[in-house]
Amino acid sequence: MASRSALFADQGILRDREKLQNSCIRSAESCWQPRAEGLMAWRWPSRPQLRLPRCFSLVYVRVGIQVFTATFLILAATSAHPVWTAVSLDDVVAIPAMALLLCYLCLLFSVGTGLAALQVSCELLAGATAGAGIGIGLTYAVLAINGGSRDNTPTKFVATFFLSGLVAFFGTVLRFRFTKNNMLWMLMLVGMALTIAAEYHSRAALWKFGVHFMYFAVMAAASLLLTMSTVLPQYAGNTIRASICAGLLSFGKVVESGIGTMSDETNDDTGLLKACSGRTEAMVGIDEGLWQSSLSDLHTDVFATGGSISNVWKWEAAARLEWDLYRRQHVFPSRAYGVLTLTLRSMLSSFMMIIYPLQTGRMDCRLTRQHARLLRALAASMAGCCNELADVLSGQLSLKEALPVLKAMEAAYAELVGEVGASLQDAHAPPSSRAVHFNMILATLFTLCTRIRQLFTTAPEALGRDDPAATTALAAHLLAVDRGGSRTWHFPTLMQRVRRAQPAPRPPLALLHDSLRAGDEGPRGPPGPSLKQYLAAQGTPAPKVLPVRESTPRATQRALDWLRGRTGITPNHLIVGLQGMLGYCIILVMVMVPAVNDAFEGRMLWGMLIVITILEPMTGSVIIKGFQRLLGTVLGAVLGLGVLYFTYLCNGLTYVSHPQKYIVMTISLPLVTGVLGGCAIRFSSYFYCFLIAAIITALVALPNYHVDETYPQAAIWRLASTAVGVVVNVILVAVCFPISARSVHQTLMLSALEGLADVMDRACHCLVPREHRRKAGRGAVRRATDSLGRARSGGVRAASRLLRAAEALVAGGREGGEGQVVDVEPGAEAREGSAEKAPDEPSGDQASAQPGAAELADRVAGSVPWAGPGATADLSATDSPAPEPSPSPPEGPSPQHARPCTRFDTAPGVGSERGGRPSLLITYSPPPAHARGVLMAQGPGLESIYLQVGEAGVRKVVGAAYLAVLPQLKAIAMLIGAMGALEPALHYEYYPFSKVKRFPFVAAKRAQRLCRHLLNVAGSFSAALDAHDTYSCPPLIPVAGELEDVGQQLQACLLALAGVLKCTVAVERAVDMVVNLEDLVRHLFLTVLAQGGAAEESSTDAILGVTFLAMLFNATYVVRLLCVALVQAFSPEDVEALAHASMLSDSTRWAVDEQLMVLCSDMMAAALYPDSGEEGVAELVQDASRSASGWEAELAAFSRRSMQPS
Repeated sequence: MASRSALFADQGILRDREKLQNSCIRSAESCWQPRAEGLMAWRWPSRPQLRLPRCFSLVYVRVGIQVFTATFLILAATSAHPVWTAVSLDDVVAIPAMALLLCYLCLLFSVGTGLAALQVSCELLAGATAGAGIGIGLTYAVLAINGGSRDNTPTKFVATFFLSGLVAFFGTVLRFRFTKNNMLWMLMLVGMALTIAAEYHSRAALWKFGVHFMYFAVMAAASLLLTMSTVLPQYAGNTIRASICAGLLSFGKVVESGIGTMSDETNDDTGLLKACSGRTEAMVGIDEGLWQSSLSDLHTDVFATGGSISNVWKWEAAARLEWDLYRRQHVFPSRAYGVLTLTLRSMLSSFMMIIYPLQTGRMDCRLTRQHARLLRALAASMAGCCNELADVLSGQLSLKEALPVLKAMEAAYAELVGEVGASLQDAHAPPSSRAVHFNMILATLFTLCTRIRQLFTTAPEALGRDDPAATTALAAHLLAVDRGGSRTWHFPTLMQRVRRAQPAPRPPLALLHDSLRAGDEGPRGPPGPSLKQYLAAQGTPAPKVLPVRESTPRATQRALDWLRGRTGITPNHLIVGLQGMLGYCIILVMVMVPAVNDAFEGRMLWGMLIVITILEPMTGSVIIKGFQRLLGTVLGAVLGLGVLYFTYLCNGLTYVSHPQKYIVMTISLPLVTGVLGGCAIRFSSYFYCFLIAAIITALVALPNYHVDETYPQAAIWRLASTAVGVVVNVILVAVCFPISARSVHQTLMLSALEGLADVMDRACHCLVPREHRRKAGRGAVRRATDSLGRARSGGVRAASRLLRAAEALVAGGREGGEGQVVDVEPGAEAREGSAEKAPDEPSGDQASAQPGAAELADRVAGSVPWAGPGATADLSATDSPAPEPSPSPPEGPSPQHARPCTRFDTAPGVGSERGGRPSLLITYSPPPAHARGVLMAQGPGLESIYLQVGEAGVRKVVGAAYLAVLPQLKAIAMLIGAMGALEPALHYEYYPFSKVKRFPFVAAKRAQRLCRHLLNVAGSFSAALDAHDTYSCPPLIPVAGELEDVGQQLQACLLALAGVLKCTVAVERAVDMVVNLEDLVRHLFLTVLAQGGAAEESSTDAILGVTFLAMLFNATYVVRLLCVALVQAFSPEDVEALAHASMLSDSTRWAVDEQLMVLCSDMMAAALYPDSGEEGVAELVQDASRSASGWEAELAAFSRRSMQPS
């Protein structure tokens, strides 16, 4: 009974997730609509406002009009009898209807995949020319092999079979290997196949069909470019603007919903929200009561924001190739919108770090409830900033009109911080650990507010000529902040209001450390040794890092790995190439056998088009595409016959060539195909069906166009050839080495895990400077992890390659269909990245002699140099003015000093001392004075992006820490999105030889959610450092060795989980590594707790340090759940593996995220607030002991005994 209840619960969750995704799509469309309408009514200062009817802002209406126009242009240009005869080879096949086929295919392909019309047109011309050329060349080669005879001899049969079959094999492999140019390779195969099939039995010149095919390609490309550039153009830049606007609107809803939830009514005793139910089993980590009350809507908006960002990435390449005729800003500012997109992505990741502890239902919300008024006012102002900025980008407002909302947001945050400080000063007792959660929220909200200010800073560059006065207005606002016109935007300064007026006489962590040392023997807290024993033996080594142990691959696997490393061609590419070659050869045999060819009246060549275009690397995708192909053929045949006989009726029940015949056909056919093109966009689930319907309509209506008799048999032969082609393809992909969508999903998950391993490793590295890391011990673990045959995918070029593959996966099916193409094989990107040599770095004394040199090298993680001659990086705080250019550039970095968490406002060449710590400030060469409003990256590599904002000077927009990991974050996000795109294919799959017959969607979606969770955690490290303008976290520098161990083990765990999916790492070993990771994280926390805090350590340092510790705890907890979900999703029939994974899902085990976070919070409270040592620790212990259990109670007991009088 319990298992049935769990099954029904899982099915209900699955249905809820599907409804949630559908509601996300509708929400995004509703957000885009008003902004898209605004883009059609852009306000030009020197021109009257141009406004089109609202219906013309709809994408499917525009596409339908474009299809109508393209069809009308081709028919109007070719309907004249002399022209039609000149460009036609016969009356049925080689007619201008083929130009319509190519035009529809490329136009809808461009809209569906986000490729620029210019790129698609060039690929159309190049592919058609190459295909026709190869076909003509093979035809003449076969003629030579056949001794110059054109008779159908066995020699001709065998030569055509093998030569064209080899071309089909390699062409198919290249098509799915280089997916970004999929249209080029597909049209090359189509042109080659149609040329060979058309000329095999022909007695005319062998080059004629190929030449006519090129004629049709030129006609299609010309009409495509002309239509998509001038007739209601759906510019990629406008799509990106609308997507950014939709993302800003939905993110504003996320902020209001999240803060509204955490400031809702609470229980007085526990501080938990009243909406909490305490049940998290069904959704793993999400309280069911909160989900039903508010989190469901919040996650809807989160998915809508993420979808908007993914849509921007989909269209950003196309926007670079466009020239907008209808805007003042003709060239789309891709760089500026790229900064806006990554800033919005970092905002979403940062805010989710608030939501994750909230959604568990265990967060103490008494302080958020106490300050609910100001919190909600701040949320409303942040949402207002997002809404106003969306109006600015869509042309509804000028930037100057939106700046008051930004000023209100800054004032709201300052007021919130002021009230928090006042309430803490008025309190009679030191605050308890629940204040820590609130301070972490304040730190995260500061990050969000800073990112919103960066959005406004980038807005003038994004607007360009559309709003020339934007730079002046923004500069005035920033100068007012710099001159004290409003509250200084500086986190350490703001947080001074929260601290007590009288500092503690001793470092609070040192007091806590002493109280723990003085404790008596206490009970043992499972599962490890007692805390007293650990504190008594300070020299006890930390647990060792467990490396990955992988079985030795076989010789065949090593050969495939070598091929993949050299060419990027994977076994899946070879299998798909074999399937494509066999399908082509089967149809070719039917064409070459005279009896079969005559039975089909020579129309079987269309079967070649079928087997090439519907081929996909997954069985489910081919089934979906084949079904839609059949459905579209039937619909197109019916509509084509309708157009044909409507013309026949209007022509006086005759098909004799009268002017009215051509007039009616030239109007009716574009109308029908235009409606079908609009439906393809409007009903995207049946995109391929409506695309084929438009093509078949033209191919059925136009044969015998200049003959006095109709040819309705074209519909019959099209149906017959489509049925044969679909049946052949479906049988082949099901029998010949079938590639299931499950295996593709597993490959995507594997690649995502490897990417996450590298990103988390980078995240741990950015917390401490390079010279403080432990130099010994890392090589062995790194060699062990590299023994997997895949070093971590470091390097910008490798990340870019992974990103291109991910973009191809989520770009939609080929021809806009449902199937996905897999170009991501584990290890290919990693080997490419590891093959790149790291730049020369100073070492030893040279590094120590140059302040900040090690940190600079660390920011780019060995992928690119930090700065070149004459262009070094300025790491000034966000929105702080850049120093004036010096008359002569200095010879080297100036010996400046600044605290890592303080504002870097020292002028070049001027030394300063703050707290006795070395400065991380690096001088830089400012941009030239004439470079107004130009985004720039200082130095030759991935470095900070600055913006010249009028009189306000140069402002940093995005720091190098975030830019360095951005390519990988983007690639992993798109890989996770590609997993979701496989769901339609997965629903069609059935596994007869497995105990689990259907794909386990619930466990797989849980694994996807956890991967996205881990991605947000990884991105938040760099985003927080960037928002606070710091290089490292001072509280973690003394424990750099332990932090290094945690980073190594975290990376090794993720690589081990990837090995589990490949069946090269045992599940038992992966579970042991996850358990060891928990032990290492606990050891790290206890080490931080025991070593105490420096006297000069600031509250900002403490907040950031504990925030980063919390992120590490959260990442460890997610890895634990991820291990269980992956085993359930990809090894559901392995009883032994499930038994090993069940140990991690045992609720009685120590959970690092649940128990350790309580102690982490107590440590932060002690570090920030107590005025006297004993009083602060007493309050701390009382608060901790109320809900402590296990070794938490042990800690409380130690502290309690240490305060008792002797």
